[in-house]
Amino acid sequence: MRSPHLRLLAGAATLGLALAACGGGGDGESGESVPTTAVRADTRLAPGEVAVHGAGADPRLDDATVAAAVDVAQRYVDTAVLGPVVEGELGEGFAALFEDALRERATTADAAALTDAGVPRATERPEVEATPVRIDALADPAGSVVLLGTTFEVDVRVPAASGTYALHRSGELTLAPGPGGDWLVTGYRVVVTRDLPEGPPATTAAEAGA
Repeated sequence: MRSPHLRLLAGAATLGLALAACGGGGDGESGESVPTTAVRADTRLAPGEVAVHGAGADPRLDDATVAAAVDVAQRYVDTAVLGPVVEGELGEGFAALFEDALRERATTADAAALTDAGVPRATERPEVEATPVRIDALADPAGSVVLLGTTFEVDVRVPAASGTYALHRSGELTLAPGPGGDWLVTGYRVVVTRDLPEGPPATTAAEAGA
């Protein structure tokens, strides 16, 4: 069955084929109390269904490439979601996840959807659940993988001084090989719903690279 994520992947492929953690947070500006003991949060993302799309030679996705795709998704969750929740700031390396052409937009105009910067810091260990990471790969006629798409969801329940709140995030990250051989985010489609202690749930979304 054709993955909904493939539209973003294929859109980025058209251009691609044509061309051939954490630091300590301060008290913050909100005046909210900051936990005096270390709070930890972690979740290990795991690979889910893998599908390879392409014509020509029989395309395959090796274990190392699958692991690399999951690693990008893991670093995204660690820096963009768990960094703000636990440390009160983005984790180190968030900007480096994105290709040069997308980095400024990801860290400015789309940051409100891509990250959870500004949410209340956790006072106790948050509960984190994540779906397996679905991977869609696009191969060129020779069978080489030129783009990867990762699709996953993350739910976080956070005890904070102002009350317990919940985050639900759906993410689709499209990856392409960078100059150094590492896979970089070259497109994304994200939706996050934040049910914070103050006010009703609010949903924010962003899309780029399609």
